[in-house]
Amino acid sequence: MSAVTRYNVNQSQRMRKGELFDYLTEKVALSEKETRSIMRSLLEAVSFLHANNIVHRDLKPENILLDDNMQIRLSDFGFSCHLEPGEKLRELCGTPGYLAPEILKCSMDETHPGYGKEVDLWACGVILFTLLAGSPPFWHRRQILMLRMIMEGQYQFSSPEWDDRSSTVKDLISRLLQVDPEARLTAEQALQHPFFERCEGSQSWNLTPRQRFRVAVWTVLAAGRVALSTHRVRPLTKNALLRDPYALRSVRRLIDNCAFRLYGHWVKKGEQQNRAALFQHRPPGPFPIMGPEEEGDSAAITEDEAVLVLG
Repeated sequence: MSAVTRYNVNQSQRMRKGELFDYLTEKVALSEKETRSIMRSLLEAVSFLHANNIVHRDLKPENILLDDNMQIRLSDFGFSCHLEPGEKLRELCGTPGYLAPEILKCSMDETHPGYGKEVDLWACGVILFTLLAGSPPFWHRRQILMLRMIMEGQYQFSSPEWDDRSSTVKDLISRLLQVDPEARLTAEQALQHPFFERCEGSQSWNLTPRQRFRVAVWTVLAAGRVALSTHRVRPLTKNALLRDPYALRSVRRLIDNCAFRLYGHWVKKGEQQNRAALFQHRPPGPFPIMGPEEEGDSAAITEDEAVLVLG
């Protein structure tokens, strides 16, 4: 057995939870606490790569492996390359839903200066959005329109998936999904965002055992009151289920889990339902990265469609 083979076998044995993508499909969506831990590790890995002048160019949940302690490892460095300071790339590569706007613009405009390491931070923003919502921020059944959404940075924190998410994490996502790469956060800047400072240990207090006990009691009482005031369970009635079952979080998760186990993919609920995009893995090709269209769509690109992307 070669050294490379032994290394791959050891890595697969250590990362027993498999891909982050598989973990996400099982959980539907992750909590902010769990997402914070995963994204901190991911951004630290990206920061290390960038400090060594390496750009990954294909960051996505399928290329992130998890071990039993929810620690991550990056995989699939097939598109990665060494990038000298000030050097720009022009090659079109990556996965469509995670492509940064400058990659698309570079493939369409010969005068475009190219792209750099910032494309990895855009992908991190897409991953962060996907972990919390259970669906990617950019999707349309016509891939040509999805590309235009990416280039214009068109995404929404729609209800009900984002109703119970903090404004802090939304702010971090908006700073990572900046169309202008110069305005986009770096990995180091993202790690300094307040989202990663929440629930961190602060300086210790010199309290007596009695004082510590009283603080613990008051903390539990306060947490209980907050939970009762903000998370009162709405009565589950027949009319509510018939009117909009997907608006109820517990029912929504049950629907998603059952749909995935039954069909092997998320069921589309309409034009803007994008959870199915997680299961569309089409390799990027020459502009405009078109794959086989759904039934009733033409695979050829018309002049009108080109205008839709180029504006």
